[in-house]
Amino acid sequence: MMKNKQATIAMEKYIRIHEEIKKQECESIADDPDGIGCGADAYLFEELAQARDEFCEAITPSYYAELLRLVAMHRDNTCELILENIVLKAEIRRLGGNPDFLGNVDSEGKA
Repeated sequence: MMKNKQATIAMEKYIRIHEEIKKQECESIADDPDGIGCGADAYLFEELAQARDEFCEAITPSYYAELLRLVAMHRDNTCELILENIVLKAEIRRLGGNPDFLGNVDSEGKA
């Protein structure tokens, strides 16, 4: 299991900073009438590069192999869920229902 504490902390830091960058970029696009936005703060990109470097320094071959295994497992789980969703939508369609209307909210988020 994930035992490289230093690499795990660096990876979590990288993910957190990356999410903050995406959040700032989305907010700046939403605030700009032209839909271009001004991006994220420059210091975040510096912190992102630092977190990447920390991760690269801390990772070991065995930890990297474990990460690859976990990614493959999650990819398999995601593919299974997508296929199950396709099958369920086909069954709903076969029964005459609207496959894009789930519960009280349709696929576009309208009640």
